[in-house]
Amino acid sequence: DEWETKALQSFKKTGDEYFEKVTSGDSVIYRYMAPLITGQSCLACHASQGYKLGDIRGGISVNTPYHMDACMKANLKKIVIAYVLIFLIGLFAILYFNSALSRHRTEMEAKNKKIEEVGRAKDKFFSIVAHDLKTPAANIKHLSERLKTDFDELSEEERKSYIDMLFESAKTHNNLLNELLDLSRLRTGSISYTPERLNIRVLADTVLEQTKLQALQKHITQINEVDDCFAKGDNNMVTAVLRNLVVNAIKFTHPEGRVTIRARYDRNNVIVSVTDTGIGIPEETTRIIFDPVHKKSTPGTANESGSGLGLLLCKEFVERNGGKIRLESEVGSGTTFFFTLPADA
Repeated sequence: DEWETKALQSFKKTGDEYFEKVTSGDSVIYRYMAPLITGQSCLACHASQGYKLGDIRGGISVNTPYHMDACMKANLKKIVIAYVLIFLIGLFAILYFNSALSRHRTEMEAKNKKIEEVGRAKDKFFSIVAHDLKTPAANIKHLSERLKTDFDELSEEERKSYIDMLFESAKTHNNLLNELLDLSRLRTGSISYTPERLNIRVLADTVLEQTKLQALQKHITQINEVDDCFAKGDNNMVTAVLRNLVVNAIKFTHPEGRVTIRARYDRNNVIVSVTDTGIGIPEETTRIIFDPVHKKSTPGTANESGSGLGLLLCKEFVERNGGKIRLESEVGSGTTFFFTLPADA
């Protein structure tokens, strides 16, 4: 037909396949013709007829309804959708990993900042401790030198005064070293933790007996209001906490005051409290009182000295026993320290 003639003629010029979309009446068809090219196998039969290798000897045509093009478009649509999905998944993966990387970077920066803060806090803490150690050591050196060089010139009253000051400085120095040692052993795990069933009333009696002399010197009344109340904890650690809190209470209570120990069950815990009728603690101090960076030793009502590490040790010991410590205070009316322990009823 006319189209095939046109296709065959095109082979003479280009030698390429020929295709076209053709309208025939109300229908559209896709027409395609491929050239028939003489190959080596053709020459076995057709060489005598004048065929030569590479000659175009005709063509084969195919007619296809054009709706196949719609099928191709549908396939193309599927391919496009698939590539869009792949692109979106890839974009989501990139955004997700970028977000994760950003979070990781932020976390690392926060951790590095925290490490730097801890490092600065430790430096400040040790600077304070070094100063605290230096002061009584300097006093011991000065007082002992004075006693050594001027002993004969000093009156009996002056000698006694120097010896008393020397004893207090040595005691302060020794207490600070012991508290630092306890803190170091606790943080390095050198202090053994041996939980057992504790009778808080018995512990309170023991601690009040140990601190009886200090209370008598200031005419302070000590009261044990604990009934039989049982908790689980390390006996040495809990006793040390209770003793530190009672000593602190005596230290900051005026003569004729009171120090009271109480305990009660609260769900699965025992809440132990030590209440005094002392001078109280300012609100701005209560917020930082357990912070080692702001460690500060305040003289007691009878000018008693201290290291300022006692409350830090209490916090560490209480937390090692699975509890928490806090305080309530009102300036001029007294302070109550509370700490919790797991109940063992």
